Amino acid sequence: MTGACGSSTLIVFARAPAPGSVKTRLAASIGAAEATALHRACMLDAIRLAESAPGCRRRLLLAGGMAHWQEAGIALPPGWQLEPQRGSELGERMERAFAEDFRRGASRVVIIGTDTPWMGRRRIRTALAWLDCNDAVLGPSVDGGYYLVGLRRPLPAIFRGIGWGSGAVLASTRRALRRARASYRLLAWDFDLDRPDDIERARQLLRRRPDRAPALAEWLLAAQQRQKNDPVELRSV
Repeated sequence: MTGACGSSTLIVFARAPAPGSVKTRLAASIGAAEATALHRACMLDAIRLAESAPGCRRRLLLAGGMAHWQEAGIALPPGWQLEPQRGSELGERMERAFAEDFRRGASRVVIIGTDTPWMGRRRIRTALAWLDCNDAVLGPSVDGGYYLVGLRRPLPAIFRGIGWGSGAVLASTRRALRRARASYRLLAWDFDLDRPDDIERARQLLRRRPDRAPALAEWLLAAQQRQKNDPVELRSV
């Protein structure tokens, strides 16, 4: 494994941290304000994670409007590009993101989201290294989706006809890869921070290694303290 990026791009796909539009499944249990703060922490950790891969071009592609991004007060490190996501649904937006970077000459492009910010820099570097000899890399999620997708050539078919938001995303994508005769590898399985039970899973994980997602670890600690002070509030945290 080389660990180097070469002519590679690392993209963070994220939604602007606006109350009522992020972590909606969690918001029903912990409230929109807490869900927004949680999402913001995950964004900070995803950006920090992307910074750990040296030499890459880095882009943050944002859904939900630039105004909400400015209100969040998140400062990107030097060298990042901040742009809106383009397309009517997730598959189209990812397809366009990959196509743009390949047109600009990238030899490897990796997209990560913000729901698995603890995945660690080794996994990012492994994905980039595997793209030296594979057409695609996927980070499979236990909910049936994926938390990372990397390509070394355009494969638009893997983003079309997919039931986004369903538990069949990963299986459908793998079938599309096979139909395209594209070689691929899977990273370690992981989970997304989407449901109340996932908060406790993340807490247990980051209790041992808070450095893997420090902003999220800080939010979890503060939320636990708020729960002790007000047991009615945040009762699912």
